[in-house]
Amino acid sequence: NKQTEFLNKKVVITGASSGIGKACALYFLNQGANVCLCGRDTNTLKKIGEKFPGQVSIMKIDLTDDLQTFDLKSSVIESLKGVEIMINCAHIKFDGDLEKTFPQDYDYMMDVNLRSIYILLSSFNIYFKKYDTSIVNVSCLYGSKPMSGLTGYCMTKSGLEMLTKFAAAEFAVDGIR
Repeated sequence: NKQTEFLNKKVVITGASSGIGKACALYFLNQGANVCLCGRDTNTLKKIGEKFPGQVSIMKIDLTDDLQTFDLKSSVIESLKGVEIMINCAHIKFDGDLEKTFPQDYDYMMDVNLRSIYILLSSFNIYFKKYDTSIVNVSCLYGSKPMSGLTGYCMTKSGLEMLTKFAAAEFAVDGIR
């Protein structure tokens, strides 16, 4: 009993092996979309793919590796032949206030939660224009409301929300939402 709204749509989801990313993946797959599942846990991604033969491509990716993030574009275009919907759900969270957040943890969160999305948006830009792509960057309440003990995480989500606003303004002229 599939709806036709997402039937055969080309969907890319980062962080597809758990949480909101996995829920999005299952939703779109159940609606008949062709979905590229991106994440670190390939075993989970393969299990999802087994339930939807012919609809799934799996991309193992470390979003802290700029080259892998840039290369994702080529792999996605090869497997899906385009992108109509991109959902960025991948994230990492470490507890810590200003005093207790290690610089390495801060850098890691910035790379996964913000920098990788910036790279994806810029590298996929040419394909977004071809398909009037819809982009969803998943944030949370902490992007606009600070939470004690989550300094670095809140900063990454706040940055993501600003990146999303700027991208929406820049991409709107090309019909990208």
